[in-house]
Amino acid sequence: MYDQGFDVYLHCRRGTLYSLTHDTYTKYDKEFWDFSSITDEYKDMLAAIDVVYQSTGKKPSVVGNSFGNMSMFGGFALNIDAFSNMNKYAALEPSLIVHSAG
Repeated sequence: MYDQGFDVYLHCRRGTLYSLTHDTYTKYDKEFWDFSSITDEYKDMLAAIDVVYQSTGKKPSVVGNSFGNMSMFGGFALNIDAFSNMNKYAALEPSLIVHSAG
């Protein structure tokens, strides 16, 4: 996509090798690890989308893969209107399959 002229931003979940920095805490501080999936699904994804929007002035289209889909769908379920700075969402490869209990 980058080679085709698109800006490409990657969002790394908290606790991964690429997201071990914080403005206030180190990875050794208890507060660094004080988050839940709700925090990630809602606040972190919104913040990432807002950073792109503020940097470019354009609503980004977002592509989710595997667990990233769970984060986005969780955020949509909490408050889809909060994602007003996002253009479109494309979901690839779900990380789980839900079967009917009946």
